[in-house]
Amino acid sequence: NAFIGTYDKVGVSATAIAVTPAAPVLIGAEATGAGIVFIWEAYPDADRYTVYRKTAGASWTNLGKAYGTSFTDPNVVAGTTYWYTVRPVKNNAFIGGYDKAGVSATAIPIVPTGPVMIDAQATATGIVASWDAFPDADRYTVYRKADGDTKWTNLGKAYDTSYTDTTGVAGTTYWYTVRAVKDNTFIGTYDKVGVSATFPG
Repeated sequence: NAFIGTYDKVGVSATAIAVTPAAPVLIGAEATGAGIVFIWEAYPDADRYTVYRKTAGASWTNLGKAYGTSFTDPNVVAGTTYWYTVRPVKNNAFIGGYDKAGVSATAIPIVPTGPVMIDAQATATGIVASWDAFPDADRYTVYRKADGDTKWTNLGKAYDTSYTDTTGVAGTTYWYTVRAVKDNTFIGTYDKVGVSATFPG
């Protein structure tokens, strides 16, 4: 237990370089009213990521691209547990690997941000547009645009969850959407695409 000899008081040196992980480091997944939010750490040199999801016992499914380090998955079923992982991409080629275990979260019910349009149906008298009731709304403002138009036209008020449009031109395809109203103020967002049908006649 005694030292023998002296030691080099100068020693030798090296400058550390960044260690590139084998795969993106996954931070976690969290269930929200808008879906499951999945987050990971940035991977060196990646210009985008491919996001994957699976359920218990299933294979990974490609959900699409992400250009940041988070992804919100709105297409979930409440009570179902989903696992997520990513692969980094540079110049359209995968770089590095992926976390084969992934991170998971159990989905909770989705809370819509605005009325959900259900359908538009042509009838003998016009087009009936329908939508899901929006929480706390006391009425709805109904909008229409013809196929190819960029601006919505206000058709009026609806106090239920459907509206019959009798003012269209036969053979014209129209799109419909609504905004929820409470105490004369818009609440929530609206479906910017809407639902469509061709006016009868």
